[in-house]
Amino acid sequence: MNNNGLEDYIFTVYIKAGCPWCDKAKMVIEGVLGIDSISWVDVTKPLEHYSALMERTGHRTVPAILIGEHFIGGYDDLIRELKSGSSLMNKVLRAENEKLKKQVARLKRSL
Repeated sequence: MNNNGLEDYIFTVYIKAGCPWCDKAKMVIEGVLGIDSISWVDVTKPLEHYSALMERTGHRTVPAILIGEHFIGGYDDLIRELKSGSSLMNKVLRAENEKLKKQVARLKRSL
């Protein structure tokens, strides 16, 4: 499946403008976790983004949070993962590792 470069990000978060849970998720991901490799995908425009959310996750509400290709869920699920301790960070590290592998493969191909 073509995710239009979304695999280059550690986090992909499907959001909607004015969504308080989306704002809270942003505060946790950027502020608490200190992650800056995030693709924020607004599902309101174009509508294809909402279709991509449904296709990729089966989730109908926002925020819909992915770490790499692993679907976490919404805000409550993110908090549950955070409270579980190493589980969330292990997923982040695996996603970072996959991102680095893809970057190395692209560099090798360009040589």
